[in-house]
Amino acid sequence: MAVAAAAVEKGEREEGGVEGERRMRERVGQRQRRRRRENERDGKASTASASARE
Repeated sequence: MAVAAAAVEKGEREEGGVEGERRMRERVGQRQRRRRRENERDGKASTASASARE
């Protein structure tokens, strides 16, 4: 999750202030939701394994 936090900070500098941070968080959240759906489809119940893979 440290990677996501760094991306949020970078996004804030690039896009400016709170708006950039909000957009970056949304993007990160979309990636997490997509990964969770793929795991459920593949029959992997735990999302902990997905975060451990990163």
